[in-house]
Amino acid sequence: MSQDHYNTGFELEEASEFEDLLNETQELVDATLWQRFVNYLIDQSILFVLLIILSVVWVRSRVTIEEKVFNYMFSLGVMVLYYVFFEQMFGKTPGKMITRTLVVTEEGAKPTLGHIVGRTFSRVIPFEPLSFVFGYTGWHDSISQTRVIKQPRN
Repeated sequence: MSQDHYNTGFELEEASEFEDLLNETQELVDATLWQRFVNYLIDQSILFVLLIILSVVWVRSRVTIEEKVFNYMFSLGVMVLYYVFFEQMFGKTPGKMITRTLVVTEEGAKPTLGHIVGRTFSRVIPFEPLSFVFGYTGWHDSISQTRVIKQPRN
């Protein structure tokens, strides 16, 4: 396993915590469904507020089909940037920071950019949030071969 850590540009405790995760003697504990649900609510709320703020510029009384397509693509782009930025840089979104959870590969290593991009685009699959009804992991976990774990306490 690789011993590198998230490049944050700062000396944050997340970097040393991630290195500790890679220590094979430490057991990784999956996040609970409630933690995952709270992560989802927090991240969706942040995205909603962010999109409202950004869309104020484009508010009109009549919207053409082209503008609707643009708005959808713009929203999708913001969502992709949000998840890719936070999960690649820190291994967690603001929701995961609050619930003290972290994204890792199925083996417990730092996810690659490919893992994170796959994870992010898997979220666009229709009814993906309902995938938790059919199992413990969501499709965005299984497709990208990642998991969300409780951040170990030092």
